[in-house]
Amino acid sequence: MCGFAGFTNPTSERYAEHFLKNMLYPIEHRGPDSNSTFINEKIAIGHYRLSIIDLEGGRQPRIDKDYGSYLVFNGEIYGYKKHAKLLTDNGIFLKDKSDTEVLFQLLKIYGVEKTLKTIDGMFSFVYFEPKSDTLWLARDPMGEKPLYYSLQNNKTYFASELSSLVNSSTNTKLKIDESSLLSYLHLDYVPNENTILSNIKKVLPGQFIKIKKGELSKFFYFKMNYNNKTNIERTNAINQLDNLLENSVKERMVADVPLGIFLSGGIDSSLIAYYAKKNKKNIKSFTIKMSN
Repeated sequence: MCGFAGFTNPTSERYAEHFLKNMLYPIEHRGPDSNSTFINEKIAIGHYRLSIIDLEGGRQPRIDKDYGSYLVFNGEIYGYKKHAKLLTDNGIFLKDKSDTEVLFQLLKIYGVEKTLKTIDGMFSFVYFEPKSDTLWLARDPMGEKPLYYSLQNNKTYFASELSSLVNSSTNTKLKIDESSLLSYLHLDYVPNENTILSNIKKVLPGQFIKIKKGELSKFFYFKMNYNNKTNIERTNAINQLDNLLENSVKERMVADVPLGIFLSGGIDSSLIAYYAKKNKKNIKSFTIKMSN
């Protein structure tokens, strides 16, 4: 788990530094291993990192001043090594062995939409191209990693947690969204792009948002299809499910730190433990028991 926050069009470096610090404070728990910020006249961004892959590399924000692009990223790109190989085979230099660098290069070469249709993973990211004054916000297909944003006073604010936007000076303009509050009381969550605050929205699962010169456009690069029905024999269905689960768990076990499994006693964690052990024999598991 990592976290990031930032905004566009800082009015001054001194103001931006103070403002960004306020935004980052609520999410410092998301990244105990390193943190960094970058500020210029176009954008102010900061990142807290929990190191999982390439402990020495992978630092953020990722910046290419010559090309004109900036990236902050939270999550993991599954199977990123195959993308890294394709990039290096085509003469692209990778500055480190992280999935962050792979994502950064893919975005520069293929653009946001094509990259999103190519990669798999759990992620949210913000990608900025100052030459075209275009900001991109994107979230993984299942919405595992959060991303919030707010448009105010010719600026776009964004963060991994709602608390970052609340903790900034924009809180003078925050207002409870009554319909969202009602939804929360009925459903225990706020549906769609809304949040409990009227001027803060969330990027939806499988969505990317393009903000070019202040104009906002929304696109879905992924939508779940619930209508497909397949006639398949029971044995084939079992084999397919077995392969899907094994490959899915295997892809999520790429790490440069020790791995572990939380066992709840249910079928989900038991299956994960079973497939994880097939790929890594010595893996620790953890169970928590409450005294009452």
